[in-house]
Amino acid sequence: MKKGKIYIDLLILLAIFGGIWGVFAFITLPKVEPKMVELSLEKEDQLGERSLDYLFGEYGVYEQILNEKIQSPIEAIADRLLSNVGLTDYDYKIFIVESPEVNAYTFPGGNIIIPSGLIDFVESPEEFSAVLAHEIGHVEHRHVAKRLINDFGITVLTDFLSNDDSGLLSQIGISAISLSFERQHEREADSYALQLMEESRIEPKYMATFFKRLDEELGSYAEQLEMFSTHPHNNSRIKMATEYETSPDFSAKVFDIDWQQVQDELLNVTS
Repeated sequence: MKKGKIYIDLLILLAIFGGIWGVFAFITLPKVEPKMVELSLEKEDQLGERSLDYLFGEYGVYEQILNEKIQSPIEAIADRLLSNVGLTDYDYKIFIVESPEVNAYTFPGGNIIIPSGLIDFVESPEEFSAVLAHEIGHVEHRHVAKRLINDFGITVLTDFLSNDDSGLLSQIGISAISLSFERQHEREADSYALQLMEESRIEPKYMATFFKRLDEELGSYAEQLEMFSTHPHNNSRIKMATEYETSPDFSAKVFDIDWQQVQDELLNVTS
């Protein structure tokens, strides 16, 4: 009897130990995420072209601004950033559109939409570069394709590319404009932008400057509600940019761009 009791007690101890180890392993061991189905780069480019058809084609969602005095400085900022991206799968295209939105949009295939409201809001090429670097981060991490797959499914998107479904084109176009990324994706894009700015010899703290003014002039949601928002709270983003440490040999190179002149030209075009 004593030997049997010893065996039973031993089994109980082993079960308890196994349970404790299982909980510990669940909490501490890295989780293996299931492999996400991805859209091929070729199909993402095709999806980008169709999305641009929605924006500038028969639907006419946006009116593109084609003005050399505005395009040239924007392209100069983009060129400096993109020259430090390194090897990329994307042929970036930047479109300036007439819209009061203080925002920027990333579409499939490396297409970035810049509303005139953003150009009017930022106070320097460096502030603008912070926003553009963030959008480049979304492109390089393929956040747009991942979100569209999540919203529509890989089958719907691939079927869409093989037929002329104008209704679905409208849905995808609207989804791309109103696209909200997960907080993890926003943080990845912010982190990428800060590094890209440093490598491009642009002071990364201009990202903090942009978000501070965004809060002051346009307001922000309550910090305690961050857990309910898809975007990190601006205070989190300001803190991240403020605390970002550049390398000891970092030196910023100021853009030779008169931003006020760009804004004045924009006013002439849009008024």
